[in-house]
Amino acid sequence: MFERPQGGDRALLVALDFGDADPVERMAELNALAVSAGATVVGTVTGRRQRPDAATFAGKGKVEEIASKRVEAGADLVIFNHPLTGAQQRNLERGLECRVVDRTSLILDIFARRARSAEGKLQVELAQVSHQLTRLVGGWTHLE
Repeated sequence: MFERPQGGDRALLVALDFGDADPVERMAELNALAVSAGATVVGTVTGRRQRPDAATFAGKGKVEEIASKRVEAGADLVIFNHPLTGAQQRNLERGLECRVVDRTSLILDIFARRARSAEGKLQVELAQVSHQLTRLVGGWTHLE
């Protein structure tokens, strides 16, 4: 469960502007985080929205744009510069047909890669489990 690939992921970065910060600066930061996590950035998608979409965070049209850009760039991973709910992440993975990572998961992955002490590794693992807990709810409904 906590096994991490040793890099090689081709990532498409997505940052939506809600009018709360400089979009160029945020994209540069996301790019640096992705590289720190061992990903190879193959493209970016930006957009402007008034508020996040409840189901997919980005909206139907933007998800279609991200999907076509992902295929065009040959990306096997999409990284959002925003925290996503479990349902949004699941809906995006279905729509984009690839793994989707939000900002929180990306940062936890970086910490996991760099943790050296046993205590540090355990703290990161606890944080990862806490973050993934909300994504596991309803994950076994197909067995009912």
